[in-house]
Amino acid sequence: AGLFLKVPGEDSLQLVHSINFSEMAHSMCSKVAYGQCLCGQAAQKRELLFTNCVGDRHSTQPLGIKPHGHYNVPIVLAGRLVGVIVFYISHGHTRSEFEERFLRNLANVMGAAIMRRHGDRQIKQLVSEISDSNRQIAEQLERNRNLHSIIQQYLPQTVWRQAGSAIEAGRVDLKGWRKEMTYFFCDMSGFTSYSEEADPEDVISTVNEYFEAAVAIIHGENGDIERFMGDGFLAIFEESSKAGRAALLCTRKFREIGELRRERGQEAMEFRIGLHTGVGVRGSVGGPERKEFTVMGDAVNTASRLESLCTPGRILVSDDFVKTSPERFLIGERFEIKMKGKSHPLCVSYLKGIRPASVEPSEPMAFPVSSVTAVVSR
Repeated sequence: AGLFLKVPGEDSLQLVHSINFSEMAHSMCSKVAYGQCLCGQAAQKRELLFTNCVGDRHSTQPLGIKPHGHYNVPIVLAGRLVGVIVFYISHGHTRSEFEERFLRNLANVMGAAIMRRHGDRQIKQLVSEISDSNRQIAEQLERNRNLHSIIQQYLPQTVWRQAGSAIEAGRVDLKGWRKEMTYFFCDMSGFTSYSEEADPEDVISTVNEYFEAAVAIIHGENGDIERFMGDGFLAIFEESSKAGRAALLCTRKFREIGELRRERGQEAMEFRIGLHTGVGVRGSVGGPERKEFTVMGDAVNTASRLESLCTPGRILVSDDFVKTSPERFLIGERFEIKMKGKSHPLCVSYLKGIRPASVEPSEPMAFPVSSVTAVVSR
C-alpha cells in the first residue's frame, strides 16, 4: 500500500508513505505525473480504479514485480484533489462493492485529516495514522478473503461463479435458468442402521471418506455438487457422458475404499446411484434473509426416484440418459418401473461400463460390475 499527496502547484503526486514497497518500486514511484501509471490516472480522472491484473497498465515496471492487482483511490475534499491511495491486492482478486465503499469512506476521512493537519510538524503523526489505517485495511481484506474461502466451500461452484458475475453486472440477485441437464443422485445404503450403532464422529468420518473422493471425481468430470443430504448428494452435469463416467468412477472408488476399510476392521458401505437427463429449472427459493439458488423439476425428482430403486453398488439410468450418448456406454437389459404420479412406466437399465471407441458391444466392459438381479419389477 502507498500514499501519494498532491505536489503544490504541480500536476503530480509525491509518494510520502508506503508499506511493502521494494526499494526500486519506492524510487521509481517517488513522483508520479497526472495520467502516468494507475495512480496518476486516478488523480487525473478523480475516480476509483480497480484492476485484478495490472500487467501492461504499469508505466513503471520494477524488476521482479509479481503479478498483482490494484485499488487506486483518489482523495478528494471539497472538489480539490488531496492525493491518491494505492492498495496492492492479489492477482485475480474479485472486485467487491463492499471493499470499494469502505475505501471511498476511508479516503474521505483521510482527506479531512490531511487538510486539518497539513503542515510539516504534523506529517509524522499523520503518516503513523495512515499506517494504522493501512494495516486495518489489510486486515479487513484478509478477513474478507478468509470469509470468501469459507463460504465458497459450502456453495455449489455454479452459484459461486454466477454470484461473481452478478456483482460485476451490478446486480444483487441471481438469474434463474431452464435447461437440459443430467442429474446424478447418490445415497449410502444401510446408513440408518449404521448411524444408529456407530458414534456420531465415526459417522461423519465415514461419510467424508467416501464423499471427499466423490467430490474430486465429479469436479474432475466438470460436474457440480448441488447439495449434500446427510448420507447422499445431488450433482449436476451439462454433459451426460461425463455424468456417466463420473458415476462409474465413483462406484469403482467406493469399492476400493470399502476394501481398505475392511482391512482396517471397519464396515464397508455401498452406494446407490441414479442418473436421469431432462429439463430442469434453477431459481432462488426462500425469503430476503435466507435463500437457496437450487434446481428443481420433474427431471430432478426422476433421478432421485431411480437412485432409491437402484440395487446397492450399482448405477440405474433412464432411457433419456442413454439416448444422449448411447455409443459411449455398456448398458444392461432394459426394464420398466412404475413411478408414483406418472401415467406411463419409465424404461431403465443398469449402467455397466464405458465402451472404448475400438471395442464392439459384445466385448468385455471397461468397468465390470457383478451380475445382480434388480429389485424392481422388469
